[in-house]
Amino acid sequence: VYLSPDAKDLLETVDADTMYVIGGIVDLRARGTAWSLPKANALGIKTARLPIREHLPRATNQILNIDTVLKLLLEKYAGKDWPA
Repeated sequence: VYLSPDAKDLLETVDADTMYVIGGIVDLRARGTAWSLPKANALGIKTARLPIREHLPRATNQILNIDTVLKLLLEKYAGKDWPA
């Protein structure tokens, strides 16, 4: 599953048998551009996004650091709910 802030589907669960791709953008000029979703779609990879809008509606930035995404995935895998 390619994680993209622009994906339509929400990541509801984290499965040990699924590989998750955490994309990263180094170039600050590329932020705000839907980069990962078109790339994943072109490769035929399933996409999903973290439910940031649903759990943090006041958050204006949907882009997270890679280490933050990894921490969230590990906590979800351990059985915790998404942060409220």
